[in-house]
Amino acid sequence: MAKSKKSFTKASISEKVTGEVGATVWDLSVPENTVVNVVSNFDFAPWYHKGIDEVVAACQLQIHHLKSTRDNDYSIKTLNSFCYNGINHFLDFLLVYNAATEKDIHLSDISKHLIEQFIAYLNQSDASDTTQYNRYTHCRMLLRTLINRGIIKDSTIFPRNPFSSKGNKHKSHKALSSKERSQLIYALKHEINHYLQSAALEPSGYFLTCCLLAIALRTGRNTTPLLEMSLDCLRDHPLKENRKLLVVYKRRARNTNQVSLRLPESIEAITTVLPDVVTIIESVIRKSEHLREHSDLDTSQYVWIYQSSRRKDCGALTTLNDQTICQNVKKIVEKHGLEDTDGNPLQVNVSRLRATFVNRIWKLSGNDPIITAKLGGHTPKVSNDHYLQATPEMQRDHKFLGDVMIQELMSGTLGKHADNTPVGKCRDPMNGEKAPKNGDYCTDFLGCFRCRSCVITGDDLYRLFSFYWLIIKERNEIGPRHWGKVYAHIIRIIDRQIAPQFSKEQVETERAKAKDDPHPFWRNRELLEASL
Repeated sequence: MAKSKKSFTKASISEKVTGEVGATVWDLSVPENTVVNVVSNFDFAPWYHKGIDEVVAACQLQIHHLKSTRDNDYSIKTLNSFCYNGINHFLDFLLVYNAATEKDIHLSDISKHLIEQFIAYLNQSDASDTTQYNRYTHCRMLLRTLINRGIIKDSTIFPRNPFSSKGNKHKSHKALSSKERSQLIYALKHEINHYLQSAALEPSGYFLTCCLLAIALRTGRNTTPLLEMSLDCLRDHPLKENRKLLVVYKRRARNTNQVSLRLPESIEAITTVLPDVVTIIESVIRKSEHLREHSDLDTSQYVWIYQSSRRKDCGALTTLNDQTICQNVKKIVEKHGLEDTDGNPLQVNVSRLRATFVNRIWKLSGNDPIITAKLGGHTPKVSNDHYLQATPEMQRDHKFLGDVMIQELMSGTLGKHADNTPVGKCRDPMNGEKAPKNGDYCTDFLGCFRCRSCVITGDDLYRLFSFYWLIIKERNEIGPRHWGKVYAHIIRIIDRQIAPQFSKEQVETERAKAKDDPHPFWRNRELLEASL
């Protein structure tokens, strides 16, 4: 028996505020205008008149509400993801569920059981685990906003961590190698210098992309905070006249990141090195100043404004976005022939530049996790879990340490793997990193603490701390200024990097023993005097 076709009354989506505080009554009938403009137009029409109208109308109205509300936490990019990579899949699922149950679906039908069915629907798709996870996450975020407004009454509809194992499969971006980083710096320097030295050239999407990548490489900030940099992002440093503060907004954490920037000493530096971040930002703002005078865009207070060169909206003012950056990065890679270590086109994005920045800070700080996390704008755990990567040198050292441990377990000696030094052990005293490599043994024991060939085991702690206490006493002999230049870094390395690798009890025991009864090698300062 054929079903009779239902008739629907078209009306505009409206929102009526009742007398109750924070309560709203929505007109959830089918609207005349089914399009919501986010990054591009998203049309809800395909899901209307199919038995799920109330849910579709609520989603459309909420997207419109979030877009028009200034105090929400979601960017236009996020709202676009809600539409194209979230709620669209949920509405497709509701059509399937409606056909299976042969009844209309209302907001009151959205329950934990329904969400579990949606998750099973995603699992049955051909999409990758990460894609499934992203679709569910964007859908959940939008439905959560409906719960917060009281449109969906049940707040317990979401199961706990349904994609926990799949979400963890997402791999962090790999940092650029030194060679890859040098290639990119050269390309960006060439492009930025070309524009900055030509007063006639207006800012283009390509030029602004180069500038944004250069800033990302220098500061390690995320994509959205960089794209939303405002005209007042540069602030005077409260303590140092030769520095500026770069202030960017971190949306999800609802706070700001502040990066201290050194002012360029002279404009001539532009021709020889990658321009300073301050110079880049000030130049971009200056070159686009005339565009802002005639702009009525809400985003005209952002740094990255330019005239579009696309055929359909040529000459219109616009700002940088993820899609534009991706397109221009491909142009940069092709134009300069940038390649990775395997000879393939270099993969460049802001997230990878952030990983490069964090790993570079890790290396320059002497593997200090606190400094690395602070400059990266996150916690040490986040650095360790998502950013820091093992370098070839680390892998080589780890393999050697494994050899030492095996030999130590089998024979109780390290004689075949490392030779004793005044402060520890060396795996190759004749051809190591700081060895003379001329057939003679290395005698630069003060350099051991910055040498990759140095090895410290538990058996060396007594000798190491005997040396430690002697150089502390040396401060009174040579004066604090000279001592700071020669020995201060050794104390920091022992305290911050070596001692934490051993148990606290063992360190305290050997430290006390060395202070009371130093190793014979370090009972006087003759060897120290000979090394200066």
